[in-house]
Amino acid sequence: MKESARKSTVKKGNALPAILIFAVFASVPVMTWALLLKNSTNSPAVKGSETNSLPVGSYINVEISSPSEVWELNEYLCKTSDECATSLDSGDKWGNLSGGPDALHEVVVVQDDKWEEYNYLKIYVRPGLSSQGTAYEPALFGEISIQSVAFEDTRALIIPVSDIKSGKISTLTFSN
Repeated sequence: MKESARKSTVKKGNALPAILIFAVFASVPVMTWALLLKNSTNSPAVKGSETNSLPVGSYINVEISSPSEVWELNEYLCKTSDECATSLDSGDKWGNLSGGPDALHEVVVVQDDKWEEYNYLKIYVRPGLSSQGTAYEPALFGEISIQSVAFEDTRALIIPVSDIKSGKISTLTFSN
């Protein structure tokens, strides 16, 4: 009889760890679902995006229409309009962004505290390095007093920073 009692004890001892392992593995998906549900109520739908709107006078929208080629958006800050008009790359570089073919790509240029030192923003779009496309022509929307300057085959816009800060927000569109 001792052997039969011993066999039943061994079987019961092996069942408990198996049940615990099963319970742990079964609870992982439930805990993951609960955490994702909790975090999704406080976060935007797309990771890395924000749903908060920007304050008036802190940005300018730039739309780029380039259905068949890559493009490059360049931004420079200048102290005077003459400094911006000297050459295509004059001024202090603020930003550079490239993109691929797209019927309409929107870029938001956000003002920063560093803009306090400058009076003008120069912005232009040209074909990307791997592209031999045509020039991008700007179209203006809004009530901002913008100066348009041609440099060889690229047209740059020089925008007073004070007009951006005052809330005269505009959408600039470049298309080829």
